[in-house]
Amino acid sequence: MLSVNPNLTPDDIRRILTTTTEKVGTGSGADYSVGNFDTTRAYGKINATNAVNQASSEY
Repeated sequence: MLSVNPNLTPDDIRRILTTTTEKVGTGSGADYSVGNFDTTRAYGKINATNAVNQASSEY
């Protein structure tokens, strides 16, 4: 992410990583309704491609 956009702050990186994840277990009781977070599965599975693409379009 920093290689495509060295201006990202730690908060930017966290936001991008948490918003570009793939939700897992949605058919087996996962609940991402509060803050896009599930207590068992966290934010989901990191999708590096989505994160890098999003980072390159920031700023």
